[in-house]
Amino acid sequence: MIGLGVRAANGALEILDLPNPRQPDAGELVLEVVAAGIGPWDALLHTGGWDVGLVPPAALGVEAVGRVTATGPDETEFRTGDLVLVHERPCQAAAAPGQSAS
Repeated sequence: MIGLGVRAANGALEILDLPNPRQPDAGELVLEVVAAGIGPWDALLHTGGWDVGLVPPAALGVEAVGRVTATGPDETEFRTGDLVLVHERPCQAAAAPGQSAS
């Protein structure tokens, strides 16, 4: 899996080779991203201006459109194949091995 992100704080944006996501826990989804946005707020993430616990190397982007490929246990709102729009603060788990979309 690939993503656009940084390898170090204040690092240049580059294409990252990322691990496949883990099975989602309760309240989590895994998405196959169709399109993602990276905006000026993402610069705040790796420069320390927006502390959300992001630890490089990390993929950036807080908005995306994708299809649900896996759901956590007892998920009732989303099903595999659903097309969803997400806009969320980035999660450290989304940037680290075993990434998932929440």
